[in-house]
Amino acid sequence: MALIKTYPGIDPVLLTAIVDAGARGVVLEGTGTANVPVGLFTTIGELTEWDIPVVIASRCRTSAAALGDLRLGAGLAGKIGAIGARGLSPVKAHCALMVALGGGGGVAAARDWFAAYARGAGGT
Repeated sequence: MALIKTYPGIDPVLLTAIVDAGARGVVLEGTGTANVPVGLFTTIGELTEWDIPVVIASRCRTSAAALGDLRLGAGLAGKIGAIGARGLSPVKAHCALMVALGGGGGVAAARDWFAAYARGAGGT
């Protein structure tokens, strides 16, 4: 698993390089309400197509809302396959992604885990 702090102008090749090095999932530490640079959207979409979960957490305290329910970039990232951290901090989301993928699953396993966490069935 990888935890990457995003910033304006981040090169999307960083995400693919981490996956090429063996990461089974990525947590992106976004800004504001889990916003990530638009330049990462294509790569996020590609990774989720390859069954590599991309979880977006925020540096700010956020609610347990799904990414698709958030405005701006976070909502768009959810539409291309990213998974919201559901209010977990980036470090906790990183640990949660490890748990979610512990059984060998991919995007579906991660999405299910974070949805269950939001309903109160999961935990970290």
